[in-house]
Amino acid sequence: MLYVLAIRGAFLMFGPTEFAACAPGLLASLVIVASVAWYVGWPANRGWVPLASVALAVVLPYNVSFRTVPGATFFATGFLAAGSVAVLSERSRTQLLGAALLALGFAAHEASFYYIALLCLSQLVIRGRAAWRPVLACVAFSGLLVAIESASYAALTGDPWLRFRIAMGESQNQHGLY
Repeated sequence: MLYVLAIRGAFLMFGPTEFAACAPGLLASLVIVASVAWYVGWPANRGWVPLASVALAVVLPYNVSFRTVPGATFFATGFLAAGSVAVLSERSRTQLLGAALLALGFAAHEASFYYIALLCLSQLVIRGRAAWRPVLACVAFSGLLVAIESASYAALTGDPWLRFRIAMGESQNQHGLY
């Protein structure tokens, strides 16, 4: 739903064009580059490692190849990259912002749940008790977004799980896998 809203906003701003359809993904691409630049301290730190990190983020094959293809996956990667970088920060507020961005990545594309779960699990294993706060915040933010989305679908259609049923391929005459 988040991606659909982003496309709708781009269509309202630029009209129904190919550029407008790709604008959310292109913006996500810029967010990826900006989050990597922030994490490595570029351009303030002009060593070869920060420069190589930003250059790699700019020409990342996944990023370059599919940014002009409209899709929730490519939109979600911006939230996931920025959220990952922020969660790895040492500052508590930045970690909470990262948890919120990871939750938005989950809301944009539910399959990113696996990435977020692996990131949170690895943080718990590597950082121990220091990782509990951002991990629990990520779970809470994600649950809140699912509740908001379900409540909006319940108010509009009477079925709070309609969006997830549609995502599973269920139709009026064919039930899902649950």
